[in-house]
Amino acid sequence: MRTFDFVEFCIHNNIDTNPLDTGGKWININCPFCEDDDYHMGFNLRTNHFNCYKCGWHTQEQTVAKILQVSPGEAKRIVHEYRTGRASLRAPTEKDNKVHAKECFLPLGSGGLKSRHLHYLKGRGFKNPSALAQLYGLKGTGCVGDYGHRIVAPIFLKSRMVSYQARDITGKSKLPYKACAEEKEVIHHKHLLYAEDLVPGDTVVVVEGIVDAWKLGPGAVATFGIGFSMEQVRRIAKFKKRLILYDQDIKGDGQRAAKKLVSALMGFPGETARAWLADLKRGQKDPGDLPEKEARKLMKGLL
Repeated sequence: MRTFDFVEFCIHNNIDTNPLDTGGKWININCPFCEDDDYHMGFNLRTNHFNCYKCGWHTQEQTVAKILQVSPGEAKRIVHEYRTGRASLRAPTEKDNKVHAKECFLPLGSGGLKSRHLHYLKGRGFKNPSALAQLYGLKGTGCVGDYGHRIVAPIFLKSRMVSYQARDITGKSKLPYKACAEEKEVIHHKHLLYAEDLVPGDTVVVVEGIVDAWKLGPGAVATFGIGFSMEQVRRIAKFKKRLILYDQDIKGDGQRAAKKLVSALMGFPGETARAWLADLKRGQKDPGDLPEKEARKLMKGLL
């Protein structure tokens, strides 16, 4: 019988976990039985049992029933789903029974970067936009179509384009980032890591957006926002060392998501930690805001 996939269970049910390193053996949560707020309940990844430092041992079914406030019978069914892999695993916008394309094509009108695209990239602090475009395969669109006035970033997996995301260059769009339509993707973009093919070694720096990845350069991958899927967690976990460098925004959403991602990765072999942007200047909140020289220096230090 397969083990209970507690990492996936926590992600699906938005359960806060303690990211502190426990030697890759335990995932700790707030105990639902004694209602503590200091992560006293632990799930042992090797023996598959729950134990609270205060109130003791509990079965999987008892714990799931208490966490989700469901009947024992329903808890048993849920545990079985997470043992057999039948629990629904979907990205935030994924639909049931969605049929994906066999081949992905760029938006209508995509071509080489024009002066307006280069101007946007220079405004974001890139000194050599043409070299950047060549490295990442960036394309530009004109003024027509659903993806007009954008820089298109192909998403490659083993050198094959399987999806893309497009960045608005006008600053006026309600959707700064627009992904490929689901039915036109070979693989859902939220099951992928942007620029994974360009990682040169066993260390990966995980950021939120594609511009962040451009600024840091090869070795940085993006999860297309702070939401992440279990497929992305598994892809990140393939690297021996994982550094999570999410935005340091005022609301704190980026760092909360970083904490959650670190927790999800704790059950996998290897080293996982959060990375920080030191000495931020006014207006800077993410790697994409850094001057290119500082970003590359930061990346060199992380790798």
